Amino acid sequence: MRWRNKRTQSTRSPDRSGGLEAVRRFEAISSVEKGAVALGLLFIVVGMCMIISLMEGYLLHPGIDTHGGRRAQITVEYVTKRGSRIYGGLGAIMGVGFVWLAFYGKRKGGRENVN
Repeated sequence: MRWRNKRTQSTRSPDRSGGLEAVRRFEAISSVEKGAVALGLLFIVVGMCMIISLMEGYLLHPGIDTHGGRRAQITVEYVTKRGSRIYGGLGAIMGVGFVWLAFYGKRKGGRENVN
């Protein structure tokens, strides 16, 4: 099976290196992109832990100073098991988004290095 590269109009066989292409590609990305991958994986792991363990608890939300000079209030939110599942799912989705942006975001957005 051969495929054609649209940019260079060359053909080559598919990668038969046994998955080492992904390792080479990961070494080729910048440190910012590696940080985005690490942050994304952290979000995914914590999100999955929240979904699986269904932790209940309290979240502290800092308030916004709306009355000029008065101290902002801190609000407390009680998170139920269902809320933990929702927050975990959102965190996992955000993590997948970070990883996707690290690998594919700059190529799709048109911000490639011209140097």
